[in-house]
Amino acid sequence: MDTENVFLEYEKYLQRRFPGRRTSVDYLSDLRQFRSVCHKAWREISMHDIDDFVDQQRVGNLKPATIRRRVAALKTFFDFLAEESGDLSWPNPVRFKRHAGKREKRVSRDLHDDDLERVWQKISSLRDRAWFAVMVRAGLRWAKSWI
Repeated sequence: MDTENVFLEYEKYLQRRFPGRRTSVDYLSDLRQFRSVCHKAWREISMHDIDDFVDQQRVGNLKPATIRRRVAALKTFFDFLAEESGDLSWPNPVRFKRHAGKREKRVSRDLHDDDLERVWQKISSLRDRAWFAVMVRAGLRWAKSWI
């Protein structure tokens, strides 16, 4: 199958897998970007080719979330190729942990002044007001890991 036919079949596959979402559009765009820099036959693409693509994306100052999506698109594509070829032993060159990296932890956002005022009005105890004032002024944030 030539590249365009593979892309058309992959698009159908994505639309079945993710109906009503933009995933097929984004993944196909990501795959075309990869194809523009790597012209090897699909079976010849190695983990190192994926490394080179990811490194190129990082040098281009793309956001980590964009790079993760592109890696996910490639991983899904190579899984699709293995299924379509009937050769499930065909190794996927994408190693998600290696190529996508860890997800960055986000810091919770500050409260707006109106929200702070509403919370302040609800606190009646002097001790709780003191604790709340320390938390707000020190920039302390709530984290799920504290529970």
